[in-house]
Formats: sequence, structure tokens, C-alpha cells
Amino acid sequence: MIRALLVSLLVLSAPLALMAAGPEKHPPRPNTAPTNDVQGAVQVKDTPAVPPEALEANGQMEKKTVEKPMPASVASSSEGSHYFGFHGGVEIPHPINYGLNYVHSSGLFSAEISTGSFKHKIDDVDAKLENIELGLRWHPWSGSFFVGMLLGQHTVTATKTESITGFGDVTGTAKVKADYLTPHVGWMWGMEGGGFFGGFEIGYQSPMNSTVEYNDNAPTAATLLPEYNRFRKDVQDEGKKYGKMGLPYLALLKIGWLF
Repeated sequence: MIRALLVSLLVLSAPLALMAAGPEKHPPRPNTAPTNDVQGAVQVKDTPAVPPEALEANGQMEKKTVEKPMPASVASSSEGSHYFGFHGGVEIPHPINYGLNYVHSSGLFSAEISTGSFKHKIDDVDAKLENIELGLRWHPWSGSFFVGMLLGQHTVTATKTESITGFGDVTGTAKVKADYLTPHVGWMWGMEGGGFFGGFEIGYQSPMNSTVEYNDNAPTAATLLPEYNRFRKDVQDEGKKYGKMGLPYLALLKIGWLF
């Protein structure tokens, strides 16, 4: 009987032992994200590598760095260089001209001072043409093309020798001085980087404020003759014609060098 009682206790205690060995379950906590029961796993938090405050502060620093003005030396070097040089040209009405040049660092302005002298003979009159002028130019696109103005003065000397009856050869000289303005347009190639340059110009020369001086070696008695008066008038007229007449301006070829 005792054996039968022990067997009954063993049979009843087996299910209880199995229930006790099973996993313990707990009800989920409210408002709590489920977790994975994985042993040895590393939990990674979703946190930005650089805080937003640091990024915003860095952006403001970069903006201030960009807006910082350049030093005067850096700004001036970026604009370019000033150039000085010399030139020579074949022109009308002053056939031979030569002088000095200047080009501003911005490329918007240039200037030159020129002079020249030329002798030629028309019929029986020897003419000598001398000039000096200052030119200012504006390059609207900082390039070769420009609009300019020349302010100058030229001197035309006309000399004629003629025989006066009873007095021999008489030489008369008329010297005409006139200021002039020459509006013009043109091109100046090669001025951007210095060195060799070439140019071409076209415009109109308008004289103003002219004066005429006349001298000759005729004796006083010869001045009473109609022949002398005709001679004097011819010389004066030739001088006035060259000194007071407006003329087209054309620089066929102008070459030079800039430093």
C-alpha cells in the first residue's frame, strides 16, 4: 500500500515540475518599446555625429570669412598693371608721329603724347608741318576698341622764292599756328598684357585759334610793286590753307611697345 502511495505522488508531481522549469513570462510594460533578448549584442543610439548647433555655428563662421574684404594690396593686384611705353605711326595729316603711351590698370583708359615733323613741296612752295598733341581714350569694354580725343597744336611753315623784276630773288615765309581737336575712334591690339601692340584710328581734325605770321627779305622799294604784292598773297594763302583747313584724320599704322 505504501508503494502504491509513492507511485501516485510521483505521477502527480511530474507536471508541476515541468511547469516550474518553463520560461517565466511577464506582461509588457505600458509605453515601453519592445526589446530583443539577445545576449552579447551592442546597442547603437541614433545620435548625429555633429550636433546641429555646431553645424550652424560653423556655417556662420564660413559666411563671415567669405564676406571679409580683401586687403588693398590683393585687390589692386587683381585689377591688373599700369603700362608705359612708346609708339611710332604713319598718319594723315601728320605723316610721321611718335611719342609715349600710358594704359591704366583697369583697361578702361589710355593716353598718349605725340609729336612729329614732316616736309614736302607742292608746286613751288616748300611746306613744313610740325605738331604736338595729347590724346585721351576711353575703352568701354576694357578691350582694344576705344573712343578718343586729341588736343594739339600744329605749325605750318610755307616758304616760296620768286624773282622780282629789278630786285632779284625774294623769299617769303608764312607761318601759321593753329590749335586743333580731333575726335576719333580706333583699335589698340595687344595692350592687355604689355609688350608689342598695334593700332588703327580714324577721325576728323578741326583747327581753331589760328594765327598767321609773314616775313620776307624784299627791299622796301619792292613792296610797292604789284608783282611783290601778288607774291606775298600767294605765300600767305598757301600757309592759311594748310593751317586753317579741317582735315580727315587717319592713323594708317601705329605700332609700339608697353612695359
